Amino acid sequence: TVGAGTALGAISISGSGTTTFSGAVTAASLSSGTGTTAINGGSVTTTGTQTYNGAVTLGADTTLSGTTINTGSTVDGGGYSLTVTGNADVDGDISNVNVLSVSGTSNLGANITTTGTQTYNGAVTLGADTSLTTTNSLVWFKSTVGNSSARAMTISSGTGGVTFANTVGAGTALGAISISGSGTTTFSGAVTAASLSSGTGTTAING
Repeated sequence: TVGAGTALGAISISGSGTTTFSGAVTAASLSSGTGTTAINGGSVTTTGTQTYNGAVTLGADTTLSGTTINTGSTVDGGGYSLTVTGNADVDGDISNVNVLSVSGTSNLGANITTTGTQTYNGAVTLGADTSLTTTNSLVWFKSTVGNSSARAMTISSGTGGVTFANTVGAGTALGAISISGSGTTTFSGAVTAASLSSGTGTTAING
């Protein structure tokens, strides 16, 4: 473990080599180098930000807790689940994750692929054209989905369905929304976009 009992201050790592955490980490903040960060201990907890400048791999079900968790490169989940307690700033593709959950806001600038559900509890902002993919599992937006310029959103969830619990594209319309799969898509708020293509399942327009 790192920082057990009394949390460390800021952890700042530079260089292109691999950093491996085999136990839980507790600190004020964490900034990694440009090499791979292997998180095998199940949790990284900071009172401030976590910035991963290189690729991240998970070796266990993992919880990242902090004000903002920034993944600047790819995340390979290794088949494990990832829980973000705080805000997520995603700038590299996330793949091979089981279940993904974000408690705060999500700024999505890359694609996300999971076998299980994806749950976004806070507002989601698209920073780039974004694809979200699950294996027959629900994609659930519990707050608003927006962007600052017309970004396309592609969602493929098989039989899992998609639920939008709030408005989509309020303020600035989204680009093309394309949903594939046979699950139910539910819109509980107003939707504003360049175009919309639904899957083969039921589309419930409740907003």
